[in-house]
Amino acid sequence: MDRLGPEGFAELLPKAERIRRRWAARLGDTPELKLRFWARFYQAGLSSMRPLDLQVCEDLDDLARHHCQEAGAASYHTALERAFRDVGAYGVLCSRAPDGQLVAHFNTLGPQTEAQPHALLEEVAREFQDFSCLDLQGPHGGPR
Repeated sequence: MDRLGPEGFAELLPKAERIRRRWAARLGDTPELKLRFWARFYQAGLSSMRPLDLQVCEDLDDLARHHCQEAGAASYHTALERAFRDVGAYGVLCSRAPDGQLVAHFNTLGPQTEAQPHALLEEVAREFQDFSCLDLQGPHGGPR
């Protein structure tokens, strides 16, 4: 998946499912194994996509779309965590943006956090900001 990127999702799903079943037969077909397998599959495909665009998940069936979007959300969260380690990024990460525009606001941090607008990514960005910037906010929830 790392080499093919998200364009290979639909094509490789049958092969990936066969691999998952082989591992499930060896390790037990647990819900955790399924979640980890599909998360890793989709994260590998999305890892080099800049900007991250969850639109690539839309043509997949419902369950595959869910796994793809969740993997994209996790990857985006990881990118925000990495950016947060850069002291210079605090100002952007912890400053307010209009509702629905936080992902676009974070795009100013550079390629690692670039993403196309998507409701799930917006939710991840808002949750990340609320949790990570708690100490940097004033008494009414706004930046100091």
